[in-house]
Amino acid sequence: MKILSNVILLAVILLPIQISNCLAQGAVTLFNGVSFTYYQIDLESTKLVLLSKDDNGVRLRNAGELELRAKRSGKSLKFATNSGIFDSRFNSLGLHVEAGKQITSLNTGEGDGNFYLKPNGVFYVKGSQASVVPTEKFDNGLTVDYATQSGPLLLDQGIINSKFNPNSVNKLIRSGVGVKLGSIVIFAISDDPVTFYEFATFFRDHLKCRSALYLDGVISKMYAADLNRLQKSGDFAAMFVVFGDGNVGE
Repeated sequence: MKILSNVILLAVILLPIQISNCLAQGAVTLFNGVSFTYYQIDLESTKLVLLSKDDNGVRLRNAGELELRAKRSGKSLKFATNSGIFDSRFNSLGLHVEAGKQITSLNTGEGDGNFYLKPNGVFYVKGSQASVVPTEKFDNGLTVDYATQSGPLLLDQGIINSKFNPNSVNKLIRSGVGVKLGSIVIFAISDDPVTFYEFATFFRDHLKCRSALYLDGVISKMYAADLNRLQKSGDFAAMFVVFGDGNVGE
């Protein structure tokens, strides 16, 4: 969230999607009466990148700008969503690694807001494997390809964050990322307002993730071309992206 939407669906839709030359899967689904959209990526066959700026150092603010960049390069934009929480100057509040280069260092400090709701965590990609780990368990000497730090952690080894209140009335649009089977990454966004506990439960019980991290709240967007979800607006520090017919920004 910069330190600073709702669709009620009547059916469950499951759409197998062909991305480039690899199979991915996305869906809009109802879970406990709440609508969610999720997008699953297998890193064994699909390239996921994290981008913040173009080759001239200009910030790529949203999926609309990523789409234009892809078209200029003869590519297509298949998927994009915001990364973790950032500050008013559009700097990531915590660890940000892009194409193996650390842009922002790990943040182990204390503070207010969702980022500092402990435990927070790190989502990272190394080769064809991905992980979500608590910040205190992240090996800061580990060389990774892409990483974002955010908070709070939704799930750790299948356990919902103990700070979440099952009876909370604090419901907002929320986005996050989960990992299962090492190479399987799932990004999700709630189409209806949900509590942290409800969001974590969706990752655990429906998506079957063992670990998951909250990315951001009401400002979150998801672009998924094969789902015909074309949210091109937003103003983000960085975005996770899948390009079709080759990759831009590697």
